[in-house]
Amino acid sequence: MPSDHRVRITVNDALAEISNAEDHTTDIIFSDMYDAYQMVTAQTQDAFLLNCSRVLTDRGWLVINLFDLPCNRAEFFELLGSVFSTIILCASDGNTIFLVSKAEPEYVRPRMQHIEAIESILLQRFSQHLSRLEPINFRFS
Repeated sequence: MPSDHRVRITVNDALAEISNAEDHTTDIIFSDMYDAYQMVTAQTQDAFLLNCSRVLTDRGWLVINLFDLPCNRAEFFELLGSVFSTIILCASDGNTIFLVSKAEPEYVRPRMQHIEAIESILLQRFSQHLSRLEPINFRFS
């Protein structure tokens, strides 16, 4: 994490911290809560999501990493949609990452397109770099 006066790192119980945080003071919240055995289900429940919404600025983002979607998926998605205007879902082999914001999609879409364009350029440069690399042959004796 960068050493910057705008970045504050707190080591505390996440549920207590978010409950006590001031309104509209945070631009981004990363939620990746697990105990020794499983994902903490509180991060998918209304109290936590409503507190995150309260704490986030109008254009702030909540990023939630879930290993398993909750059993009550329909209720969870309905809750997300009632609290946040923009929901972006990124699924991988094991985890599902939700990027949610109170910002309207009309604000988010151009920014996402800009980010995708930058990523495309970087990926293209990386691909070109890889194609210039010489293959390495290993021989074991």
